Amino acid sequence: MEHFDPDTVLAQFDVDESTDLDAICYTLAVLVRLSNAIDHRLATVTALGERLGIPRRKGVKSMVKLLIEQGLAPHIAYRTLRDGQQFADVPTVEAHARDGALSGEHVDAIFKGLRHIQARVALSEEDYETCVSTLTSQAFTANPRAVTDKARAIAISLAPEESEPRVAEDRALNELSFSPGADGRFTGEFDLDCVTAARLHTALDPLCAPVSGPDGEPDPRSAAKRRADAFDQIIASYLRHCDRPAQGGEKPNVLLMLPWNAVHHTGGGDFGEVAHLTWAGPVTAATAAALACDCDVSRVVVDAESVPLDVGREHRVVPASLRKAVIARDMVCIRCGHPASWCDVHHNVPWESGGETSLSNSSLLCRDDHTWLHQRGWTVVIGPDGHPCMKPPADAESQALIPAFNRRQTRPLSRLEAA
Repeated sequence: MEHFDPDTVLAQFDVDESTDLDAICYTLAVLVRLSNAIDHRLATVTALGERLGIPRRKGVKSMVKLLIEQGLAPHIAYRTLRDGQQFADVPTVEAHARDGALSGEHVDAIFKGLRHIQARVALSEEDYETCVSTLTSQAFTANPRAVTDKARAIAISLAPEESEPRVAEDRALNELSFSPGADGRFTGEFDLDCVTAARLHTALDPLCAPVSGPDGEPDPRSAAKRRADAFDQIIASYLRHCDRPAQGGEKPNVLLMLPWNAVHHTGGGDFGEVAHLTWAGPVTAATAAALACDCDVSRVVVDAESVPLDVGREHRVVPASLRKAVIARDMVCIRCGHPASWCDVHHNVPWESGGETSLSNSSLLCRDDHTWLHQRGWTVVIGPDGHPCMKPPADAESQALIPAFNRRQTRPLSRLEAA
């Protein structure tokens, strides 16, 4: 293939700061139309290559693989082949795609919608054409997701009443799986019916809103990170709730196994003897210390084979009454200002080092800042006004105490400055 220079082909569309605003808008419209037309042409050429057996001649598995090797993202390559193979069956959609009126994403949504409808109800030729027209009209005025929703609505309206739930609503098909990787992080996937998914979305949504920083700076978290934080908050709230179902006769809790030598740094333990979480395995001392700040504690003495010999009395490290008192004083995370419901109660002097479970030895820290503090060597001290202050580590350039968020009068130390 000869050297291809995109700039030469697209030179007629060059614009800069001196270009008239109307000309820029016109250029945008032309480029979008051209992009859509290229989607169509790429799909038709890909389907043609598949029919002619080009993959076999080139020694690749399929035209999708060939497209990926040319630099196309895998999900777009699969979509391109699907669209090209279906154009012949729906000439109306093919015509709109050819002249650039429909993007590849919209075309794919129309084809998916038609397959969804046909899988659930037998369509007459007239009904089929009506479905094509309806979905195409929807694609002209809405995003691809709206086209998919419209197809589902059509299928529901046309299909006869069924005794079995439709696929989207069939809870029997629900699955959720996750497993640890080599680095100790968990990855997984789920397949949920639309009602359960709606409940999940409803539960996450109010907790996913961006939270401005102390001085109004935008929330640095991505949407995916905000959803993950919201999911963690929902689970933490559930585990604190008194009405949650029992697990083996007790309320379900995350169990942290903390060896004596790991707590007191006495050494002498077996190689690799560190704190462990049930289901998740080994964790660092910083994470264990953060978890130990706000939990139920049971003393368990074990022999050399880890068989329990004696179990001490369980007691609440941070009772509800104390948590309320800490919230009344601190109001929010003392570092970033996140709501109290997002926060753990942190022991200023660690519990394992003899720190009391008292108001004067407690402070509110959100989950991220709680972990951050334990990992970075910061500490919390109570100031002369009876409110907590954050104290930098010994090797920090400045040793100035930073007041709690609700008492702060000066610019707080940002995450970036502290990183």
